[in-house]
Amino acid sequence: MTKKFIDISDLSFNYGTENVLKDVNIEIYEKDFVAILGPNGGGKSTLVKLICGLLEPTKGTVSIKESKASHKKVAIGYVPQSISFDRNFPTTVLDVVLMGRVRNLKSIKYNKEDYSIAHSSLEMVDMIEHQHRLLSQLSGGQLQRVLIARALATQSDILILDEPTASVDPHSSGSIYKLIDSLSLSKTIILVTHDLSVVSNSTDRIIFINKDAKVFDEKNIPKDFFSESYGCPVDLIAHGAPHRVIDMYGHKHD
Repeated sequence: MTKKFIDISDLSFNYGTENVLKDVNIEIYEKDFVAILGPNGGGKSTLVKLICGLLEPTKGTVSIKESKASHKKVAIGYVPQSISFDRNFPTTVLDVVLMGRVRNLKSIKYNKEDYSIAHSSLEMVDMIEHQHRLLSQLSGGQLQRVLIARALATQSDILILDEPTASVDPHSSGSIYKLIDSLSLSKTIILVTHDLSVVSNSTDRIIFINKDAKVFDEKNIPKDFFSESYGCPVDLIAHGAPHRVIDMYGHKHD
């Protein structure tokens, strides 16, 4: 029987008086590959932060592996939408990936196992040869691979990626999606994106977030649902064309 990894029940969240999410109910299972879509301001990133335990729900619960995230922290591999850093700070690729092994911020120490796991994570994203390069020397696509390696170094069964291709070129975007596809064979993947190309044979379900949640698989997406939701014509990408992206605005990119 497939294990339920994440159970979101009657979840609501407010920023002050603004209601961002309302009565969201989602179940995510072991080795699910789930794409979260929705308009800007619809609550996608807020939902991710609630799952990670970075925010507390206004109402409802988030349970991960039968533990409430707000009460017991569960390791989750998380790749944020973007990072900012001082490009003059001499941080290496290996330094960044080792951060995924940090247990105590007050006393950061790494052992042989930590280094072994960091090296394995870099090999998985094809970045091991760059381990001693400075972060400031990397391209956008290389940086995203390093951030994915840092998430993998947590050795979590759950990997959450928030717009992982937002700042990279189309070629790098395609290679990152191929990497995510391969990781989905062994991990539960939650991918937040504007790219409707994630509707592929690799994706088990789509969760459309716009304050509330609607869950679909490819077979039960109502005709014109995305066009009506985004307020413009949108065509879903055909299978077998992984490098052709149709974004939420209906623009096509090869």
